This record gives sequence, C-alpha cells and structure tokens, in this order.
Amino acid sequence: MAAEERQLHIRISPENTELLNKILEGYDNLALLTAVDAAEGRFLLWLTADSEPDLRRILSKLPFAVEEDADAGNRKIFEDT
Repeated sequence: MAAEERQLHIRISPENTELLNKILEGYDNLALLTAVDAAEGRFLLWLTADSEPDLRRILSKLPFAVEEDADAGNRKIFEDT
C-alpha cells in the first residue's frame, strides 16, 4: 500500500536552502525539497502523512525561520506539538 503523499509550501531565507536540504537528507530523506522560486525563498516539501509529525518537530527547532507560504493557502504546521 502506498503512503499518502502530501505537499507543503514553505518560505525560508534563500541562504538556508542548502542547509535545510542537508538536514532533510540527514533524516533519511524525510521530505523532498523542491524550489518554487529559490531567489524568493519559496519551496515545496514533498512528504508522506506518516512523516509529517516528525517533520513538524524538526522544522520548529531549526536555527532559522521556516514559515508557511500563506499565498499557497497552507495551514500552519510549524508549532511545536
């Protein structure tokens, strides 16, 4: 059975792109980071429903801001739960 796939639009400072990607890779590719507009810091995270709780915790603890992309209409998921 395939895991439920989800997409999450985020904004980060462009200089943190490589660091975020390396962190996600270090967590066994917890999510796939793709650029929507890298110069503007707009990205899309591809994840599974099962990985979302872990991803939330990680994103909330990073040493830089990760914000939902409100223009994309996502719910806020970065609160520590």
